[in-house]
Parts: sequence; C-alpha cells; structure tokens
Amino acid sequence: MSWTFLHPGRLWWLFAVAVLAAGYVAAAQLRARRAVKFTNLDLLNSVAPSRPGWRRWVVIGLTMLGFTTGVLGIAQPYRLEQRQDNRSIIMIVLDVSLSMQADDIDPNRFEAAKEQAKKFVAQIDPSIEAGLVSFSLNVRLRVPPTLSREKVIEGIDRLTLDEGTAIGDAIETTTDVITDEFGTSQDANAGSSSGGSSNDDPATTDPTSGSADESADGSPVPGLDGPPAAIVILTDGKTVEDALPGEEGAKAAAAAGIPVYGIAFGTPEGTITFEDPREGTVEEPVPVFYDELTAAAEITGGKFYAAESEGDLAEVYTDIEQRLEPALKQPEPDQVEVTVRYLAVALLLLGAAVALGQWWLGGIT
Repeated sequence: MSWTFLHPGRLWWLFAVAVLAAGYVAAAQLRARRAVKFTNLDLLNSVAPSRPGWRRWVVIGLTMLGFTTGVLGIAQPYRLEQRQDNRSIIMIVLDVSLSMQADDIDPNRFEAAKEQAKKFVAQIDPSIEAGLVSFSLNVRLRVPPTLSREKVIEGIDRLTLDEGTAIGDAIETTTDVITDEFGTSQDANAGSSSGGSSNDDPATTDPTSGSADESADGSPVPGLDGPPAAIVILTDGKTVEDALPGEEGAKAAAAAGIPVYGIAFGTPEGTITFEDPREGTVEEPVPVFYDELTAAAEITGGKFYAAESEGDLAEVYTDIEQRLEPALKQPEPDQVEVTVRYLAVALLLLGAAVALGQWWLGGIT
C-alpha cells in the first residue's frame, strides 16, 4: 500500500468519515437506552425475534472502511518506480557484532554508525535505489533495493547486536543481491578488472586505498564493467575463524564489477565491558582493524576509509556520496498512480456492506 499522495490535503475528508462513524455509534447507544427505558423487557423477549447485534456492526464497519479507502483513493496515492534499464543501487552493509558496543565513540560505535547511516541514506539522490544488509556471524538482507528511503531508515532503526563478524560473507551475499536485481551473474563479469591506486583524501586516514576507473573530475565510475551499483560496508573488526575473509568476498564483488567502499569505524583504544560468570566484570579491548577493508577496496577498485569519530564518519559518507552520485544518478523515477486500486477496494467494501445489510438486516439501519 502506498502512503504517498498527489493531493494529501484531501485526506482531511477522513475526519468526516470519523465524525460519521462516531455519530452512528452515539445514535445506536441512544436508541438502546431509549428501548430499555420505555420497553417491557419481559414482554419484548417473549414476542420479539433476536436482534442482529454484531451483524449490524460488521455491516457498519465495512461501510466505514469503504468510505476510508475511498478517501485515500481521491487523494491519489502513487508509488515511485524506476524502469529496469534505468536502475542503480547502493547497498549499505552494517556490522552489528558485539564489539560495536564500544563507547570510544559517543554514545557508542553502534548508535553513531546507525545515525550517520540514516543521514547518508536520506541524502542519496532520489533516483538511486538503496538497500540494507546487516552482518555479525550471520548475514541478513534487511531491506532489498528500493527507492523508499523510509523503508531503509526503518530497517536501520530495527538493527540489534549479535555475536561474530563475517566480512567476506557480507560482501559476497550483498554482491549476490545486486546481481540478482540486475539479472546478471558473477561469471558473466569474470573478466572485470580491478584497479588500485592510492590517493590523498582528507577523509581517509589510512593512505592505502584503491580507486576505480575515474571520470574527468576524479570520481570513480562504478558499473563500468558491471551493473551500476556499489557496496558501502562499515565494520570495526575482522572476520572470525572459519568465516569467509573479506578479501575472498571482495573477489566475488570484483568478478561482478561492483566496487566496495569500506569504512573502518572505531579507534585502537576501543573496549567493551561484559559480565563473566567466573571473573565478574571484564573489560575487553576491541581495537578497530583496517586490513580486510583495505584489501576489499583494492581488489574491487573501490576505496577505503578510516573514521575515528561520528564527525569523521559524516565526512566519509559525504565523500562517498559525491563520488558515487555522478555515476549512479538516473532519470527521475516515474510516479505511478494507484488510485484505481484504492477505489476498486472501496467499491468492493461498500458493495459487501450493502449485500450483507440486505441479507442480514433487510437494509442498513
């Protein structure tokens, strides 16, 4: 159901529906009180058939629901739709491992990362689809690529922490999501090349970074050898034993022609505190790690960033946006009206109310 309307001002008519419903309820209660006051109940029970009771309320409920849906219809709801040949995707991949509890960044790495990710999503060009993947030891597609910023932001808000870190699996799974969306396969892009050249950037605290093929203004051109898409992955750790390393996951992205923009978020001094059944309160160091994301950027022709504060992370996201948007921006998505669907549902509901009213009540009373 779409909650975006061409004429949202018409939704004020919902107030009239609410008044109508309240008026009917008040009238029904008044009628019931009068019947009790002036009727001999013993005589009525012996000679009168049972009243329809709940059936009347079903009919009235269908009627009010039909009016409500009709009002939504006249407000002309629509959805944004990008044509298949005019799509581009940025996948945001966030680490939700327990080390993200570290409070070396105020209020902690996890909350700061979520806040800045939401701001990044909100400022992506409206023509570019965004999606959300989270990873700990398990990788989960939270929000498939969509033009709805609200869905992605809500997905970020719902994230919770879990154990483990699997960077390579996260990159590989996200690559699969993108190639599925474009109907391509990694094998078809196996000949894609990856570049690696370091460049100085105020937002990059580690001088080692890869860069994709660049346009005249120095911006990379994602999708030159693959789909018009990019992966932006944020983590503070390194892959646990037996999980796919970041470098291996990056090879899958490189084969598909998808650049990875890696953000290492945290400081070398980070710690987390937890309760150990035997040792009591324990403080464990959780320093940030750079190696896997640096390698992933180099292998895929993306770029690596290190951010040690929420302010640094905001600058990183701004730089990524400025690099990706010129290459990924598409024509504005089409506004596809869905008014007829709402009006059809309204007619069905009202028709059902009339039919049941005649069948059960002999008319809507």
